[in-house]
Amino acid sequence: MSGTAPIHLAVWRDRDLAAGAKLVAARVEVHARGPLGWCTASVSTLASECGLNAQTVKLGLASLRSRGLLEIDARPGRTTRLRLRVPDGFAPTGPGRKTHPRRVES
Repeated sequence: MSGTAPIHLAVWRDRDLAAGAKLVAARVEVHARGPLGWCTASVSTLASECGLNAQTVKLGLASLRSRGLLEIDARPGRTTRLRLRVPDGFAPTGPGRKTHPRRVES
């Protein structure tokens, strides 16, 4: 994983990603722990914190996963871990875009 800023950008720039999924991604990131960034918050915890029902959180997680933005490590008999990831080929500034929206003239 190459930092959190590209994850935010990948999530926020996805115009087809539902607002609920974006909110879930933000909460997963808040709960990410350790150097590898795993989140062990339950679906019910994420739902409560996001003000969503559990089914909406599950749909958001599935949507994030299908877009390559979330890794799910289901461990039988243990807590399922979630980790946000930067999708392959994602360019943080986008093609042909400058890192700052204003042009500085000298």
